[in-house]
Amino acid sequence: MRGWSRWIGKFLGGDPLPFFELRPHRLSIDLWTTFKAPFDESHARLAVFTNLTHLDLADGYCSWKHVEGIQYLPRLTHFAADGDSLTLDLDSIIQGAITHCERLAIIVLYEIPLNKHEDSGGKVAFERPLRRTIKSIGDPRIVCVERAYLKEWFVDVQGGRSMWTVAEEIVERRRTSGM
Repeated sequence: MRGWSRWIGKFLGGDPLPFFELRPHRLSIDLWTTFKAPFDESHARLAVFTNLTHLDLADGYCSWKHVEGIQYLPRLTHFAADGDSLTLDLDSIIQGAITHCERLAIIVLYEIPLNKHEDSGGKVAFERPLRRTIKSIGDPRIVCVERAYLKEWFVDVQGGRSMWTVAEEIVERRRTSGM
């Protein structure tokens, strides 16, 4: 199975399919809603995570201590979180992922443009405080992309040019240019 979303279950009041029997490679999940506890090593060892390479963290609130079990996911190479969230402790999540998830090739922080302003040429531009933060960290694996959440998820499932593809292209350009 290519991809699955577990966060949709919280809105429907239950899983439309037996979630723990799946073996997705890509997963968008609200870990707290799924496990009702911090995601730890015991959760990461569940069979549903055996083939997981791409994890999109859909939790509304968390810090590294709530998701530190991701470091035990055996094949995790891509990780994403909502960079616009006011309730995620992104600093602790980014630092935890960088420090403890050695196999990560891509860390995506996605954002929806919120802070419009006009530049001197009369064109609408967007402020990107998250992007300044990412540059200050200086890890070439960290990419910030705009994302229309539901539309993006469907593009990914259908094999289109998803946020993962965009992030991979950016990181590859950085590597080949020596950044």
